[in-house]
Amino acid sequence: MARLPYLDRSDLLPEHRDLLARNINLYRMLAHSPRAARSMNGLARFIRDGSRLDPRLRELAILQVAYLTRSRYGFSHHIKIGRE
Repeated sequence: MARLPYLDRSDLLPEHRDLLARNINLYRMLAHSPRAARSMNGLARFIRDGSRLDPRLRELAILQVAYLTRSRYGFSHHIKIGRE
């Protein structure tokens, strides 16, 4: 159970609705702080698309962190990506 409500596009000011282009709970939670959400999205885009890190290694690292931190969401989401 989330401690904060998940936001929908209608809950946001028009200039921040793009933050929920992907309607996943992680973004719906981060939308409580649009500046933080934009910063996190920028970092995530760099790690995914801008770094030289091998995609397989990246997913293994994400899975390891999700496992160690007992993040069911992170693990279940990235196990699918890792298999692809």
